[in-house]
Amino acid sequence: MPVVNQLSDRYEKVGVRFIGVSVDEPSTENQIEEFTQQLSIRYEVWRGATAADMDQMGFPFAIPSTAILQNGRIVDRVTGDFKQERLMRKIDELLAKPLRP
Repeated sequence: MPVVNQLSDRYEKVGVRFIGVSVDEPSTENQIEEFTQQLSIRYEVWRGATAADMDQMGFPFAIPSTAILQNGRIVDRVTGDFKQERLMRKIDELLAKPLRP
């Protein structure tokens, strides 16, 4: 998550947003805020996601899972840990291309 903080800080100026997804049970949702504060998470966190939501996005139920979207469409997925350089390379490639409608 520190890597995502760094990437969020780096790319926010060019309109790239990072959103964490919490797939917590309702009984533990109250712990999300404390968790994000402890880890100094500075990007948005979507609360209330389900395994079905993850499946619909093409992810097995694995944490972490990362989706890269361009113009509202998923253009790449990473399941499990990722290297910061790989994600930066993919984002830079997408930013260099004209957006497709």
